[in-house]
Amino acid sequence: MSAFPWSPAPLRRAVLLLCMGASLAAAAQSYSAPAPLPIRYHFGDDPRFSAPTFDDSTWPIAANGQFPLPPFHSDGYVWIRTRIPVRPDAESPHAVLLDGNENQWMADQLYVNGFLVGQQGSLASKPAIDPASEPAVFDLPIGAVTPGTTVVVALRAWYMPGARTTGSSAAVRFTIDSSRFVHLARRARHQHTLISLGPELGANLLITCLGLGLLLLWRGGGGRDILLCSALLLLYAPIGIVSDLQRNGVLHPPWVVYQLFFTLVLSAQMACLIEFIWTTHGLRARLWKRLAQVALIVYNGTLLILELDTHPSPLVAGSLLVCLVSVYAFDAIAFSANLWALLVLRRNTLIAASLALIPLAATLGRLGILTHFDLGPFYLDDFNVAFLLSALALFIMLGRRAWGSWREGNQLRAEFDAAREVQERLVVAPPEIPGFRMESAYLPATHVGGDFYHIRPDDKGGIQIAIGDVSGKGLRAAMTVSAIVGALRAMPMLPPSRVLFDLNRGLTGNLRGGFVTCCVTHIAANGSMRIANAGHLPPYRNGVELDGGSSLPLGITTTTFDEHEIQLAPGDTLTFLSDGVVEARNARGELFGFDRTQKISRQSAADIAAAAQRFGQEDDITVLTLFFAGVVAHA
Repeated sequence: MSAFPWSPAPLRRAVLLLCMGASLAAAAQSYSAPAPLPIRYHFGDDPRFSAPTFDDSTWPIAANGQFPLPPFHSDGYVWIRTRIPVRPDAESPHAVLLDGNENQWMADQLYVNGFLVGQQGSLASKPAIDPASEPAVFDLPIGAVTPGTTVVVALRAWYMPGARTTGSSAAVRFTIDSSRFVHLARRARHQHTLISLGPELGANLLITCLGLGLLLLWRGGGGRDILLCSALLLLYAPIGIVSDLQRNGVLHPPWVVYQLFFTLVLSAQMACLIEFIWTTHGLRARLWKRLAQVALIVYNGTLLILELDTHPSPLVAGSLLVCLVSVYAFDAIAFSANLWALLVLRRNTLIAASLALIPLAATLGRLGILTHFDLGPFYLDDFNVAFLLSALALFIMLGRRAWGSWREGNQLRAEFDAAREVQERLVVAPPEIPGFRMESAYLPATHVGGDFYHIRPDDKGGIQIAIGDVSGKGLRAAMTVSAIVGALRAMPMLPPSRVLFDLNRGLTGNLRGGFVTCCVTHIAANGSMRIANAGHLPPYRNGVELDGGSSLPLGITTTTFDEHEIQLAPGDTLTFLSDGVVEARNARGELFGFDRTQKISRQSAADIAAAAQRFGQEDDITVLTLFFAGVVAHA
């Protein structure tokens, strides 16, 4: 039975490795071995430096194992030599542990007593970098070292030009012992590193969850600012996660692939940050926005040059300076924009304060003021903590805003549903009237439409037809339709011109710059037809456009309307329609047009409306067809 039945297997292994590593370290310390000699370094490359008999006494000594990197205008090589005593009781086979080298911009080869025992990356004609910076273990051949003696260890290291800035340095530590001890110590160190990064990985996962939450809120009806903030958070975590995993040997991407991934994601993240700042604050300073965008392009471009160019060319030298200037300029613009929104515009103050924290923490980190801190066994990066706090604040504030917008939208949807229900009651199927056969089709472009028609029989066997279109779409147009249809229902049976006159008098000055087209027709039982048109499409008679005259649309100004008389013959057809048929537009931008409309004008109302809708509906579509049978004989 397991001693820890409640513990997951990976955790048990980690705890066991840590305990064994600690006990082995204690056992090793019980032997008082002589202190290793100082670590010495030398710039330049010479194969003689690997020989154990080489005299390195004139080389500078690395203080506490810390040595400066090679000058920028050099071949990039530095040799590190030291002598390490081997414990007399160290069992064969042996291994060497290379630790402390946390600079990712290097490739190296390790020599023990003059023999090449391993390398990281490649030191061929064009050096290749190994991005992993975890401790490396190299097994030594049997008999390569003798317990109780001192061995000469030499490290040949090459650093990329981008790493060779003034004042940069590195450090290494060497350990030679029994192979099983060294491998176990490395595994324990590896497990300890993974555990220490637990809060970092947890913070990145939490930021990812916050980004996904904002994405769901955006899908539920959120604005563009919520989408941009979601993208900003979702783009942040991959860099940190991949960087931590590759540095600790969990992932092994090639150096070029890793740097291209890093640059691409970082560029997208910085672009989202600027776009989000300008969108959420409603800033209009396009020049500063363009400068920030130029800065991020220059920064990531020069950073890619520093990471991939292996020669200390003038391009790399210039990129070092331009890279720093551009990233500081980017952070300064991002911080200043939020400061402007916070202190001058005084809107979105909490969001502005949260966003200002990101470029501020990034700048302080580059200046070395904020780096990281240890919380017990855990490692925490100051910038990650600042970004997490900013992400939490943004999620809460934007989430509240999205919730409020969703509630308003839900209330608006309820109002639209109610308006659609009212409109469905107003736009009813044509009544059955002896001597006439009518069909209708009504297809609003949105929830509710701005088209209308009204059919009303008179007491002498005739009918009155009104068809029209309110400018605009949506709820306001639908409310105007309701008012017009209500007025038509309440009117007595009047001549078409008088109907338009009364409607126009009520609408003029009340449409806020809009207008209404309307055509009113009265057809007597004997086919005598009177028509008045206020800017609406004329009807088609037997497939030919009917010239019934036209006047200004309703609601523009007080005016009178002309009226025309026409005699229908038995078997004649009339087709009334709205401009949603003629103005239907396909994917190529072509209009359905008058020619196509005229060709199908003798078809049923449903077929005409369906043809326009298939072509590409953009506006409300209304079609009303009438067949005049003639005078009906009454018994």
